Amino acid sequence: MTASIGSVVQVILSLHGWPVYLVVALLAFGESAVFLGMVLPGETAMVVAGVLAARGNISLPAIIVLAATAAVLGDQVGYLLGFRFGPRLRRSRLGRRVGEARWARAQDAVTRHGAWAVAGGRWVAVLRALVPTVAGAIGMPYRRFVVANAVGGSVWAAGAVLVGYFAGGSVSSAQGLLGRTSMIGLTILGFTLVVAATRRLRRRRRGARSDRPSLEPAPPAPRFRPAASVSAPTQGPLSVPD
Repeated sequence: MTASIGSVVQVILSLHGWPVYLVVALLAFGESAVFLGMVLPGETAMVVAGVLAARGNISLPAIIVLAATAAVLGDQVGYLLGFRFGPRLRRSRLGRRVGEARWARAQDAVTRHGAWAVAGGRWVAVLRALVPTVAGAIGMPYRRFVVANAVGGSVWAAGAVLVGYFAGGSVSSAQGLLGRTSMIGLTILGFTLVVAATRRLRRRRRGARSDRPSLEPAPPAPRFRPAASVSAPTQGPLSVPD
């Protein structure tokens, strides 16, 4: 795997102009699509693209937009395949090669954290490859997935490219910086998940308390005295003066 990543890096570094955009887009799309993230170094390709942008070989804004679009579309494909085929993908020959432990990890993340797993799972290779498919298979609402995918994919792609860009044109420095950036991203993700889980638990407790019957006696009904009847004064016949 290391040798293949090194080969991909050398190929991308040897390119110039539109072939760089094409290769990076394909790798970013493939890594985000079903299963392919287990073998395709899309994240590394985006880091190398950032290095090339720092050297002036390609446009930084263009490669960020292209990489983010490809990553988001790749996850969309993974979701639709999971929604269409569901458990059959998991039981397929390739799905069995992924391993039950990895599938269980991805499913646990989606079940417990929902859209947060879609957005933040980009920074973990296993989750990046399997979460979209699992989200489709278990029936996560499509709109929720689209929003989380757009946010997570855009941040992940832009972050990977910018790591390469600010690494001073060095691939080795960029890869080291990417490792630290991933750890920071995972720390922020973990903190966010803890906060979200705490808020959800508090809401459930409040809902449980509101559903319980009240044990306090009802306050006595106020007693009102009947209003006294007021009779209108009777008037005698009108006297007409002579």
